[in-house]
Parts: sequence; structure tokens; C-alpha cells
Amino acid sequence: MNDQEFYDAFRRGRQPMPSKISPETFEEIIRRDHVKREFISKFTNIYEDVPPYRTSVDMRHAAARDSVPVRRSSPPRPQTPPRYSTYEDSAINYQPQRITVLFSNMDKKWEPKVIKYLDQHWNSNACFASIYPILLKLEQNVGPGWRVDKISSARLVHSDAVPESTLNFRFSPDQQIYSVWRQRVREF
Repeated sequence: MNDQEFYDAFRRGRQPMPSKISPETFEEIIRRDHVKREFISKFTNIYEDVPPYRTSVDMRHAAARDSVPVRRSSPPRPQTPPRYSTYEDSAINYQPQRITVLFSNMDKKWEPKVIKYLDQHWNSNACFASIYPILLKLEQNVGPGWRVDKISSARLVHSDAVPESTLNFRFSPDQQIYSVWRQRVREF
């Protein structure tokens, strides 16, 4: 993968990687190349050798879930003619198998979609490559500035996060906590 192909992968509207490259290879390219790792730092702190938190974070005392898997029950619906199921319907009723949501104040429209995507596609050997497609989808449909970061506390919300944009989670048995969130001002 040459430099131009790498940077083209992050242009709006493109898939995150050319189809001929695996997520693991993509991750290896990022880990080996300092310039590419620096470029990726505007989307994630996963590759940083510093503690998994920033000084610009604060604790919010909003209602939160405390280390329990997401469980949803849908409200009773009036009788309507049958219709085709959509991805949105399946995301709302989805019961995650691998992910534990530790805190969320994410918009209720996007939260189930992000949880379902993470549960189905997260790859611990290629963290960023496996999550970038949902960040791209959020960017295209909600707006710019989405990131995934390692964090130190389950209820941490970045001080420069857009309201209702944070989802903190982890995968068992990995104890590392991650956060998907939207920055007010993207760092370029």
C-alpha cells in the first residue's frame, strides 16, 4: 500500500481500506510507519505509547450504565400490517454477545447501531481498522469529528466531546476500556 492509497482510504465517502488489504495488514502499516501513525492520531489514541487518557477529560455525573450488558425491551406497538425488517430495527432489538457498554450518552438513534457494529466487527488484533467503517458512517450521517480512544475510566467523558456523543465499552476478557465519541473541533 503506497502513501497515496493510505491517505485516500480516509477521504470522505471511501471505504476505509482497499479491498486487497486485510485489517491486520492495515494495522501493521500504521504501527510501523511513524508518519501514518501521526496522521491516524486525529481519529484515535490506540497507537500512542502514553497512558490511555488525556488531560482534557472530565467526569460527568449523568445517569449511566454501570458495567452491564445492554438489554432493551421494545415498547408495545399497535397492530400494523407486516413490513420488511430494516437494519435499524435489527439494531434496536440486537442483544450483544461480546461487548459490555460501561457508559453511554450517545444519541438514541445511533447508539444501537454502533453497539451492534462493534459487537459484530471488533477485532482486537486490528482495533482501528475494524472500527473505522462505523466512524466513517457516523461522520457521513451525523457530522465530522468521530474518534475511538483508549480511556482509563468507564464513566469518562472528554471535555471537548459534543453532547450526546459518547459510548464507553470493553470486550471480555480484555480489560482495556475504549470510547467512541465526537470531538467539537477536529484536530488537524
